[in-house]
Amino acid sequence: MLVRLRQAIKFDAIDSQPVDIVFLLLLPASPAGEQLTALASVARKLRDPDSVRRLRRAADSAELYGVMVPKATA
Repeated sequence: MLVRLRQAIKFDAIDSQPVDIVFLLLLPASPAGEQLTALASVARKLRDPDSVRRLRRAADSAELYGVMVPKATA
């Protein structure tokens, strides 16, 4: 689940910036390899400044989804 907060909150983040995007990833307890792969994928996306900018500007849930899960190219 991805949530954009209306008002950023202070958080002890590594970059000292307030948090305005929250991502909740719920996965089964095993196998751990799949969990780490999913978490790494989300982390890479949220480290990309362009992706974060697009998430903040998205007008609806379809745009949010499009940023996190880009269309496959043929």
